[in-house]
Amino acid sequence: MKFQKGMISWNKGKKGYHRGHKPYIVAKGEDNPFYGKKHSKETKEKMRMAKLGKPHFQSEETKIKIGLGNKGRKGISGEKHYNWKGGITPLNRKLRTSAMWRLWREAIFLRDNFTCQNPKCEFCENIMGVNLHPHHIKSLALYPELAFKVENGITYCEEYHLKTGLHRNMQVEV
Repeated sequence: MKFQKGMISWNKGKKGYHRGHKPYIVAKGEDNPFYGKKHSKETKEKMRMAKLGKPHFQSEETKIKIGLGNKGRKGISGEKHYNWKGGITPLNRKLRTSAMWRLWREAIFLRDNFTCQNPKCEFCENIMGVNLHPHHIKSLALYPELAFKVENGITYCEEYHLKTGLHRNMQVEV
């Protein structure tokens, strides 16, 4: 059930701790098992040096258990990842993450002086410092050979590019 205006919170009027826990949290001293000792800087350094260089996991059995527990989790990549599909990456993603794409994008922005090239743009009013998008004049899907041609690119502000649907338009602009 979603919380709605006027509803009373589930913890309204309840105490902050379960009975029996609060005294330990508040109490300080030797009789409190939860209250930690303060170590001197020398002691902290000795403890750090004692652990330095030692492996985190001691046994091979523990390493295997942790490895099996991590199977399919974030951070595992490549063939070992549960969602591996044989190394097929869409062409669009390969292009947009390449170094050539970054160079092409930067070249267009420099040529267009980092301003939206839509005359009388109502979104950014053609000022510098707005979020910019590079746009292919001739669609990347229809003309992949023109992907990195600077002449085929133009700079638009993010809002004009996305709100007018230019980023989805598959037809050639004139």
